[in-house]
Amino acid sequence: MTAITIVCNENISVGFQMAGVEAIGVSTPEDATRTLMQLAAEAAWGIVLVDSAILNLLAERDKERLQNSSAPWFLDTALSLTKSIDDETDAKHTVESMIQRAIGKKIAVT
Repeated sequence: MTAITIVCNENISVGFQMAGVEAIGVSTPEDATRTLMQLAAEAAWGIVLVDSAILNLLAERDKERLQNSSAPWFLDTALSLTKSIDDETDAKHTVESMIQRAIGKKIAVT
């Protein structure tokens, strides 16, 4: 079985962890670079889903290293909310939808 983890903003990682999904939260560009380069050096993961917002924090040479990695595979995915959310109901629906797409199960965010 291929091990999968997610690298994303700390706030988003908590939701994935609560749903039982392995997720690593990062908060600074330095933290993102350190975490992703460490994952690139390990064989523990088969696939690493990386939030597009996190990839945008990396230097070009680091992005290239991840793109050229054959194990693990680093896949760019949009996890961060890119549009403004005006009310709490929309925010809950958006988070529920993201988690359902990520893990294949619907959960209720309260």
